[in-house]
Amino acid sequence: MKFIGVDACKKGWFAVALDRSGNWDIGIFKTIVDFWSAFQNDSLILIDIPIGLPHAGKRRCDTETRKLLDRRASSVFPVPCREALQAKTYDQACRINQRLVGVKLTIQTWNISARILEVDQLLRDNEQARRRIRESHPELCFRALAGGRPMAHSKKMSQGFSERYSILKPKTR
Repeated sequence: MKFIGVDACKKGWFAVALDRSGNWDIGIFKTIVDFWSAFQNDSLILIDIPIGLPHAGKRRCDTETRKLLDRRASSVFPVPCREALQAKTYDQACRINQRLVGVKLTIQTWNISARILEVDQLLRDNEQARRRIRESHPELCFRALAGGRPMAHSKKMSQGFSERYSILKPKTR
């Protein structure tokens, strides 16, 4: 059984696979379809990209995640509706999302909108992928690894890096 974490990166998609024995592997894939081709037979895939785009209103999972993350709540971006992902410009996407979901998009969300659309298309086209790929949020994972305590610092700050590293580094005996 393998567990795979995947996230968008400049060159496509970055994946880390880990099995129950602690063996791991990494890879970079140009498209999400390329990634899926490499890992479609593995057990669980956790992806840091929104799945299940709203037609109207906000997703409950985002609202609940923001509550759990407390001071790190801003790391959960507003999720665009599918119609906003078809927009040609940021302003057009904001207008569409405001009308249908009630909020404009952040520039961060717009900057990953092509990646969101890429995953959305894979999941809409592939039933097996829908059964195996789950949305995951890194800050929520760090909260769980820290015993239910949200991170105190942004991941972009040196204190935030140290805080996350201390959770992940192997413990010496």
